[in-house]
Parts: sequence; structure tokens; C-alpha cells
Amino acid sequence: MSFGEVALNTTRTVTVAVTNTGNAPVVFNGESLTAASQFTMSGFTVPISLAAGKSVTFALEFSPTVVGVKSGTMTLLSNAANKRLMMWMNGTGVRLAVTATPAGASFGSVAIGVSNSQTIQLKNTGTAGATISSTSASGNGVSISGMTLPAAVAAGKTATFNVAFAPIAPGAVAGSVSIHGNFPTVTLPVSGTGVSAANTIVASTRSENFGKVTVGSRATAAVDLKNTGAKSITISGLSYSGMGVTASGGVNVVLNPGQSTPITVKFAPAQAGSFTGSVVVDSTASDSALAITVSGTGVAAAAHSVSLKWAASSSSGVSGYDVYRSTTSGGPYTKLDSTPVAALDYIDLTVQSGTEYFYVVTSIASDGAQSRYSNQISVSIP
Repeated sequence: MSFGEVALNTTRTVTVAVTNTGNAPVVFNGESLTAASQFTMSGFTVPISLAAGKSVTFALEFSPTVVGVKSGTMTLLSNAANKRLMMWMNGTGVRLAVTATPAGASFGSVAIGVSNSQTIQLKNTGTAGATISSTSASGNGVSISGMTLPAAVAAGKTATFNVAFAPIAPGAVAGSVSIHGNFPTVTLPVSGTGVSAANTIVASTRSENFGKVTVGSRATAAVDLKNTGAKSITISGLSYSGMGVTASGGVNVVLNPGQSTPITVKFAPAQAGSFTGSVVVDSTASDSALAITVSGTGVAAAAHSVSLKWAASSSSGVSGYDVYRSTTSGGPYTKLDSTPVAALDYIDLTVQSGTEYFYVVTSIASDGAQSRYSNQISVSIP
């Protein structure tokens, strides 16, 4: 009885029939299995009486746990003329394994309607022949090609197939491909992102409001420009309009698909009042002129100001300081800052001519606890 090649940790079963070919009953009164532990026998319990011309069946199993040839004998004892009926057995334990190189496929950004492919190599790393019976794929736009099934791959040999990604909609795709056969299934992750076939550019914001800015000063904001298309884009220039609106950076920059670059939008009002304007990004994108709306209010600089400075608190866990002012010595005081000041200085731009002001400072702990007032100082505005 030859079980042939059997994969490790699996079982092959053979049914054996024993027939009484004589003309009188046969009584089986013993059985013996002398073999490696990978062989087992079931379905034959003595004593068994077998009439002339009748048969009895039982099962022999081979379940290898190590690579290599195993053998043994099965013996049945009876009152027949041939009292010892012996059967020789052998089988070979083999390791079935297939590995893939690379172990996955990452396609990055692919334009909708375009198909990209990668070649995957399968290697039989086992000790017996492998048979690839089927393949499967999951994920929008993921497919397998280049392999005729079933495919036999001898031990130590290789086979190849192609994984393709052809996105049908924008967005990221996380899929997989699986190879099935007489070996443990091999599954490879597949990833890619479908992007518009057009060469497009987008801004991190299309509207920048600077709020109140003192006349004569300047406020800036960073705006990111990103290539969301499938082709390279060149930023050819920046143009701007509106009182105090300017921009810089990004010019002559080439953006590959998925890349970004910052530009700086500036607002420097020359007089008081509300102003609007725009910054236009010129590029080789399909939407060649990308406009960013800019707004802000110029406020007149204060005729006088008070610059305050103080030493850091010696307490631990201080997160900031509150600044208080009064027109009466000793208070009551009014807090000037809307949120605690992180620095050790503060400029009061709301003072009036001909007025004396009294200032104190408190420290604020990270848990919100507030210290007592500092020593008071006074300032007279001419």
C-alpha cells in the first residue's frame, strides 16, 4: 500500500477490503500495526467472523508530521490456511509552500481609466510539486493576469503573474490578490489611489480673512498649493489685487502628482478701512488661474501706547499671565488680554492722552489657578 506524497499535517485515508475466498468461515482473532506513528488503522475490531465469500473493510491513514519516507506493516491473524495476512505500507511526507516576491503591490496614484501593472514571482519553497488551481482578487480596479491555470510548479522552481490596478473612481483602494492550490493560500495586499486624469491644482484655502491689522504693519498667512491630478504642473506666476494685498513664493515650482508647495499671502493696509482683494495663481493646470480671496480691515495706529515688561514667576507650572489696568490707584482693575499672555511683555494700544493708568499682572497656572496681583506701577499719558 503506497500512500504517495502527502502534505505535512494532513491525512490521506485508504480503505482496505479483506475477502474470505475459501469455502468455510474465517475468524480473525488478532491484528498488529508495526509502523511509524504517522500510520493509523481503524474500523477493524477483533474477533471478527467472516463467512465464505464475504468481505470486511477498514481504514488505513497516513498523517505525516515530518518530511521524508515512512513505512511499516499491518498484520491480520486468523484461523485461515494463511494465518498471517501481512500488508506493507509506505508514504512520503512533503512540505508544500509557495512564497511571493514582492509580498505586495503598491501602485501609488493612478489616473482614472489608466491601468498599471506589477509582476509578482511565485516560488515553490516546499519539497514537492505545487499546483496552482485558482486565483482571486478584491478591491475596485484590482485584477490578476498572465497565468494559465492550473499551473504546476516543481519544487524550487518559479512562476510569475501580473497584478493590475485600473481605478474607476477617485480615492484610495485597499485590496488583495490570493493564490490557491494544494498549498497554504498566498495572499498579497494591493493598494493604490485613483486620481483625476486632468492636471488640477487646489489651495488649502480659497478665502483668507486677516481681520484687524494696524495701519503700517503687515500680516501674513501660508497657503498650500497641491497637485491633485495625474500629471506634473508648473506654477508660472502669482498676481494680486486690492489695497495692501501681495503674495510671494511658489513661482517656477514644478509639482508632481500629490506634491504640495506653500505660498505666502500678505496684507499691509496703508490706511484705515475694510479692504478686499485676491491672489491669483497661474499654472499649467487645467484650471490655469486659481483665485484666493483676501480680506482685512486696516485700523489706525494708536497715538500713544504703553509697553509693559515683567520678570517670570518663580512658581512652577505657570502657563501664562493676565494684565490688568485701572484709572484709580489700587483698583478696581479691568483685564486687558482675552487669553493669558505667554510672553513676558504686553503693549497696551488703548490708552488715551491726559490719563494716568495703573497696571498689575497675575500669573496663571496650567490648571487655571491665578496668583495675587503683582506690585502696581503707574503710567501717565501726555
